[in-house]
Amino acid sequence: MCQSALYTAAYTDRYKLCVLLLWIFHSISTSYTISLYQMSLYQVNMKFTLPLLLAASAALAVPIFERDNSIQISDFWARASAGSSGSMHFVVTDSNYPEDTPTDCNLLWSYGSSPNERARCNNSQYFIHFPDGAVDFNRFTLGLERVSGPIAENGQVLLESGTEWSCVENPESNVQLSCSYDGVLNMPV
Repeated sequence: MCQSALYTAAYTDRYKLCVLLLWIFHSISTSYTISLYQMSLYQVNMKFTLPLLLAASAALAVPIFERDNSIQISDFWARASAGSSGSMHFVVTDSNYPEDTPTDCNLLWSYGSSPNERARCNNSQYFIHFPDGAVDFNRFTLGLERVSGPIAENGQVLLESGTEWSCVENPESNVQLSCSYDGVLNMPV
């Protein structure tokens, strides 16, 4: 009945509650000498009490899924080449969907124009969008939206040069602008 709670440290409070319920059940079942009349009442009460205790302890042993309120973005960089092509790369890690993340997200488009409105990350589970329109790598808003799944996610974050998002002009030949994020970006969803 409470076995799953016995072996997992995360269920400590549930384990204590299961032990308490089992102790109550044990106390009820090992009552003092009961007359025949009291015995029949006891049996009637146990018909209702036992299923109630079993249902309560089983419900407590079921793990509760806690939703995470942010998506982590790492290895985030963007470049604009002298030939007006823009490229962007980042890795999405989503603890609400650990089975299909981390996943890479890559974009290529003409820098200064709007990227594809329905661009997706490599696993096809996240739409990539730019709510403020055409992207200037010095200041833009990145948006991500989960395509499908039981937990709806839609978030956006503003990136500005001079913060953790830093941009350098003409860092090498044929690169007009190169930007990168220092660390892991948490996007609220």
